[in-house]
Amino acid sequence: MADRCGARPDCRREGPIASHDLWSYAFYGRMLSEYGVDPYNSVPAMFPHDVVYPVVGWRHTPAGYGPLFTAFSALLTWIAGDSLPVLRIGFQLLAASAVLWCLWVLARGRHVAALTLVALQPFVWISLVSRGTTMRSSPPCCSPR
Repeated sequence: MADRCGARPDCRREGPIASHDLWSYAFYGRMLSEYGVDPYNSVPAMFPHDVVYPVVGWRHTPAGYGPLFTAFSALLTWIAGDSLPVLRIGFQLLAASAVLWCLWVLARGRHVAALTLVALQPFVWISLVSRGTTMRSSPPCCSPR
């Protein structure tokens, strides 16, 4: 991201590596925490004045995420307020935590090859963590057998 943005002040308004998922998560959380509306029966387009609206990708789609994740998004947006950098960092920390949990599961199971592959895979760290996206289903390393 530093290569793309340098010291530009507007960088915080762009999605990490052009991802819009993170901002959709944030907007659905804001719908609950800021406006008190049900994100499963409302859409972001109803709130065009919101600070996250310019960067949200799914403006005419209700939330498709589970209630636990939506509640987490609402909590994070309540904490972050109107701060887009805090929102982004919060979702990036969630994604990093999910990857670290996978690594812990692999280490406990003594799956050295899989542990090494996941830990050293640039896609995992760049795509999931840098973009702040969460996995919609369990990744292969964490799926129950």
